[in-house]
Amino acid sequence: MSQSGKPSPVRLELARRSDWVEPLENRVHLAYSTEVGLGFNAVATGLNGTGFTAVLPTTKGKGLVAGNFYMGNGQLRLTSTSGDLTNNNQDNALTIPLNGSADFQVETRLTSFPFTRNWQHAGLLVGTDENNYIKLVTGFIGAPVVEIAGEANSAFTIPAVKSISPAGFKWMDMRLTGNATTKTVTAEYRLNSDAANAWVTIGSTKATQVFSASAKGGLVSTNVGGGPVLASFNWFIERHTPSNTPPPPPPPPP
Repeated sequence: MSQSGKPSPVRLELARRSDWVEPLENRVHLAYSTEVGLGFNAVATGLNGTGFTAVLPTTKGKGLVAGNFYMGNGQLRLTSTSGDLTNNNQDNALTIPLNGSADFQVETRLTSFPFTRNWQHAGLLVGTDENNYIKLVTGFIGAPVVEIAGEANSAFTIPAVKSISPAGFKWMDMRLTGNATTKTVTAEYRLNSDAANAWVTIGSTKATQVFSASAKGGLVSTNVGGGPVLASFNWFIERHTPSNTPPPPPPPPP
């Protein structure tokens, strides 16, 4: 919002996946060689058994508020706090490592829309720290919206925002796709659908700040000035294509 604001052993698979992840988006899945999927339907490793291994460090907030998230009925339940990335006091920005030096994709399914007051939102996060990130969130800012926002060296921008209608809301899938060659990130969402052609592109933005081998991907929620909300997530997926540096050529023969 404009004022909002290793890899764990959790289902790590290489090159292929044929269970609950594969039907989500075949044409995209095939472009990536490594995938991490957190299903929230069984206790895993990491924070509160969620599979997330850390929270994004904060200079002014509490960071980890363990009592504000848990798993239940196959969902990750995340209660927001008033901390926010733009104010450097974001709590519970749940993350796992992401290879941002290569093409990447992060995706989640939000199964609740509890946002009714300004600056309440939740969604995806990719970045290296609280001053260098991109997030794709849905929530309330005068009206229900989906928005891509971020910071580069503490400079905050909102590259794109789109009004939506949450009437009949069942779920919303959100996706951030990073192109390591052009250093751009594209934001998409789809509402109440599993269809490959249902994705709506919000926009693309240059985001050099997130393309790093030390990048992290995850989920974030806040309620700046609006009171806490309980957001529910069905799953979280990271995909990336590792960068392979070829070995140096052998020395010439004597």
